[in-house]
Amino acid sequence: MMGKNGELFGDTTDGVGMVRDIIETHQQSLKDKRILIIGAGGAVQGILDNVLAENPSSVTIANRTVGKAQVLAEKFGCLASSFEALEGAFDLIINGTSASRSSSLPPLKDELANENTWCYDMTYGKGTTVFLQWAIDHGATGADGLGMLVGQAAESFYIWRQVRPDMASLLNAMRQQLEES
Repeated sequence: MMGKNGELFGDTTDGVGMVRDIIETHQQSLKDKRILIIGAGGAVQGILDNVLAENPSSVTIANRTVGKAQVLAEKFGCLASSFEALEGAFDLIINGTSASRSSSLPPLKDELANENTWCYDMTYGKGTTVFLQWAIDHGATGADGLGMLVGQAAESFYIWRQVRPDMASLLNAMRQQLEES
């Protein structure tokens, strides 16, 4: 995007899109929640400011390479953990890895999710992702990241055109198209 003085700058709308999807579409609050974020790549970095702006009680980043989680945790004021050291059920678990795209799952302990846990997979596709199936198998509920895609696109459109598209109708149309493919 070009600023007033002609300088170009870039930003991500992924965090806005995801948080808006979680709060507005799925009526899930992040405030005062114990949140686990799985992964420590660019996708996770792109959502952390927006997640933290919702005032969760804690945010823990777990990654197979703990050092990468520690770098992000220090930068954003979060906690970092190995998968092995995670304990107890979380209120919200966000999968920010690409594991679901290859039908694999990070090494998650059974105790991390229960009937009070809500899970969000930043990946989406036809049917249930492997991460969301893990959540369901542990009594949790959740959603995939199609709403994040629609939400970030709507936010970008707003930045460019100062018009906010109707996310609900876009999401319904995309979900139907995805399931029919």
